[in-house]
Amino acid sequence: MEDSERVPMSVPPLRIIGVINVVLASAGFFALLWNVVGFYALPASFIDTYGPFMRRGFVSMCIASSILLPILGYTGIQLLRSKCHAIILCEFLFVSEIIYFSVLMVTWQLPWALTSLVSPVIVGPGLVNLGLALQIASGYPIWGLILLLKHPRTLVHVDVKDR
Repeated sequence: MEDSERVPMSVPPLRIIGVINVVLASAGFFALLWNVVGFYALPASFIDTYGPFMRRGFVSMCIASSILLPILGYTGIQLLRSKCHAIILCEFLFVSEIIYFSVLMVTWQLPWALTSLVSPVIVGPGLVNLGLALQIASGYPIWGLILLLKHPRTLVHVDVKDR
């Protein structure tokens, strides 16, 4: 085995962020499948009534979900394993999500009342990805980034030798 750098195991913010990342990524992957089925199976009148913005951005939402959610899950697992590279990757991910969500809000002309994005009428049939919608509604990338940036950067070097 190689030497690896780890952050101290007793750091609750990293473990909390790791668990949240894994949960949101898992919910998001399930929701992505649900989104595709819902978007193509629902009548056009339903989509026009409850999610007219989806006509313009469904494919981009699916692509963004397919890129962001695996990284979110990976960083969650790596944070739970206390890998130091996960902190930097997760910070980069959160900044990327903040930029993506900002662009999404402007280009899709979404209502600024974010609660509509997590409404059961919008999420249930798959008009918005649950994993991403929960992050938008809760501001998770912002407060997650703040927690990561406030985390002390002291690393514990652990030597692991072949047995």
